[in-house]
Amino acid sequence: MLDKIGTLLGMLMGVSLVIFGIIWPDHLSNYYMYQFREFELSLEALKVSQAPIEEIQALKASFKMFQESWLLFHVSPI
Repeated sequence: MLDKIGTLLGMLMGVSLVIFGIIWPDHLSNYYMYQFREFELSLEALKVSQAPIEEIQALKASFKMFQESWLLFHVSPI
């Protein structure tokens, strides 16, 4: 009987983790947090090294394109 309860609990936990993994928003995943951190570090490094404004603008433009790429999938008019 204890095995059946353990199996049932394991299945419920597994199913809930799968469903949670499917509905978890991508912009909260580690990959997107990593990209935000990399952008901040890169921007700070460019400012400290007194890089030309064109390089800073290019970094900001590429990050904006990255943001729009995942926002496009989450905001869809119905």
